[in-house]
Amino acid sequence: MRPRICVSIPYGKDVERRVKEALELADYVELRLDYHPEGPREWAKRYSDRLIVTCRKAEEGGMFKGSEGERLELLEAWSGIDPALIDLEIASLRRGVPSWARGRLVASWHDFSRTPSTEELLSVAKEGKKYGGYVKLVTMAKSVEDNFRVLELYREFDGLIAFCMGELGILSRVLSPLLGAPFTYASLGDRTAPGQLDVRRLRELYGLMGYRL
Repeated sequence: MRPRICVSIPYGKDVERRVKEALELADYVELRLDYHPEGPREWAKRYSDRLIVTCRKAEEGGMFKGSEGERLELLEAWSGIDPALIDLEIASLRRGVPSWARGRLVASWHDFSRTPSTEELLSVAKEGKKYGGYVKLVTMAKSVEDNFRVLELYREFDGLIAFCMGELGILSRVLSPLLGAPFTYASLGDRTAPGQLDVRRLRELYGLMGYRL
């Protein structure tokens, strides 16, 4: 099974052109609405089955400055175009899974300072699974060994998207879809997270590994 790629794009100027360009190179596009909070536009409906929408709040490494209510209202509006997936943080899901996210949920969790112990990672992954859908678990790699700690989670869970951020975490980004993740994340030039590879370079790498994308 070939590895699948999701290109993360900051919502803003020329976003429609950039989405179209990304989908010529990747399977999905993640729209980071926190960069420019705006309701859905007509063009987005043409790509809805390949769009993942999220609006990352500041404490999860995002740019959104509004209230939690405003953030959820924005995501609910985007749910109306029927995107493939909606990414919501586990911290928000503890208050309940919104009806508009059910059936297309990515329950996400980030640690931008470290890679926690195996026990803590397992605990977070188990909590994420309670909400249904995929679980996305992302940590900061402080050593190469941190990649292996995260990748070992694929032995325990299906429907998992787990990798490390940072330059030391590139290994886990590349290997995660080969171990069971539905896709890995890449950029279209400008990164939305530390350690993201450009989608073209990632495609080249998978090509060297014998995969035809």
